Amino acid sequence: MNIQQEPSNTTEDFVKLPCSFKDDLLMGRLSWEEFEMLLWIFFTTNRKTGICVVTYQALAGEMQNCFSGVKDPRNKINKIMLVLKAKKRIWFENHSGSRGSVEVYPANFGL
Repeated sequence: MNIQQEPSNTTEDFVKLPCSFKDDLLMGRLSWEEFEMLLWIFFTTNRKTGICVVTYQALAGEMQNCFSGVKDPRNKINKIMLVLKAKKRIWFENHSGSRGSVEVYPANFGL
């Protein structure tokens, strides 16, 4: 006997994304790379604390399909993260030269 479970419909199964993401992409205020990175950050952010803890090495591995033609994906990710910070989409402390984990705070993350 094979019993299938219904997927749970708890709030932990969902991430609330700002509607402005799509508009910003279509209006050119976000590039596709920035949009993809922002989505990844939102999906990875802890839903209770609102913090996304990431290393650029792990991020490069998880998003390898997005950066398949890029020679140095970690450098590309660093540049995208700095642009998103400048656009006030995310915030993180300066970590120049650090290869450790970074705490990223996405703006408008619904807790």
